[in-house]
Amino acid sequence: MALPIVSDRAFLAGVFFNQLEMPSAALSLLSELTTYVRSTQPTESYKWLEAIPGLQLWTGQRSITTLESGEFSISSFVYENGLEIPRDDARDDSTGQVATRMVEDFAVRAAEHPIETLSTLIEAGAASVCHDGQFMYDTDHPIDGGTQSNDISVDISALPVSQHGSTTSPSIEELMLAIYLGVIQIVGLKDKRAKPINRSARSFGVLVPLNLMMAAGAAAGVTTVSGGQLNPLQAQQTFQLLVEPSPDLSWTDQFLVWRRDGTMRPYIFQEREGTKFDFLGEGSEENAKNRRHLALVERTYGMGYGRYTTCCLVTLT
Repeated sequence: MALPIVSDRAFLAGVFFNQLEMPSAALSLLSELTTYVRSTQPTESYKWLEAIPGLQLWTGQRSITTLESGEFSISSFVYENGLEIPRDDARDDSTGQVATRMVEDFAVRAAEHPIETLSTLIEAGAASVCHDGQFMYDTDHPIDGGTQSNDISVDISALPVSQHGSTTSPSIEELMLAIYLGVIQIVGLKDKRAKPINRSARSFGVLVPLNLMMAAGAAAGVTTVSGGQLNPLQAQQTFQLLVEPSPDLSWTDQFLVWRRDGTMRPYIFQEREGTKFDFLGEGSEENAKNRRHLALVERTYGMGYGRYTTCCLVTLT
């Protein structure tokens, strides 16, 4: 009689990686929000996060841009987990379906783990330093001649709308205008020489906590709201808007707007070693000593802040 599927290490590895590579909303969000960097060492230094200035008039000599000497570093860490399958349960699973389903679920959780790490990074941005020495979302990022902000507050009670709600349950009109103000803020951000850096931006994303999900979806999709007011997000036909709800965010009165069509994303996903999978089943020392099978997974990566000029934190007040 053929050995049960659960004892087939190669088969379960195939099940794991097939599921790991399946398209998912988690993987899509990761690519939306992060710039991927393949790492070869425990810590990487980034000197190219500062935006490159545009051209200027020739004055008889070259104008040479020197990137800031300060380095922004991101470290990679090992993330792991193990799944136990009791030996007797494995032997009773003659078709291998239980082990297969468990390994598939294990792969889904492994694929989604970077989103958990990213969500923690996103929420910490108002108090965590990025490449220019300021907080990722801050009101005083330095530029020539002054400062600029990618952290705005919107008093929803002062917005010109026919229906008002609260900061945790705003009306569609209020959230619509708040999102639009976040988009405007990003388009107006400048490089270190105080020149517009997002003038070609046309596609934006909005990351919202679940309590803002319904209003945000409606705000992005409706043509008009109560009273016949035209939706500026729809009226500006050259703009595209993607709404992404996140169950990982603990925000209730904040959301993030980011630019989707630039060369950089707001965050960096630095991967040193891709996902590894191993299965200790029939014939293994673990099976003999502890009467169990183990599915093991690990991944080595780091997350950090990219260019602050690609995003804006919006707080409803």
